[in-house]
Amino acid sequence: MPNPFESSLRFAAEGLVALVAACNRLRLPRTPHPFVVGVHAPMREELTLWDLPVTGTIPAGLDGRYLKMGANPASRTRRGHDWFLGDGMVHGLCIKGGRALWYRNRWIGSRAASAALGRPAAPGPRRGDDTVNTNVVEI
Repeated sequence: MPNPFESSLRFAAEGLVALVAACNRLRLPRTPHPFVVGVHAPMREELTLWDLPVTGTIPAGLDGRYLKMGANPASRTRRGHDWFLGDGMVHGLCIKGGRALWYRNRWIGSRAASAALGRPAAPGPRRGDDTVNTNVVEI
């Protein structure tokens, strides 16, 4: 367990790094952010798709779920958008018996994303700025 001095020092250092990063992002040219255009454009809706078409073949022994979590802004991005600190979305794909059974995607219930989507935020503890673009855990 860190002592109060270490905790205070870590908090101050994280704040300073965040401030420098924010200032640097504001200095970027006023062009579309590379992570919100083209193939990186955010999903704008939550989907549940069944019996997906497959090009080629999926090995019959490849069974399970593939889960991916990544950045997906729920509202329009601003200049200086940070790809790692924004809203997040989980994507899931279920594969069984050589078939792609389903695909689903859902926004993570952070305070910011939930407010943009007009829903209540997910319950639970928060750390710092409510960053959700981190990990997926099955419960």
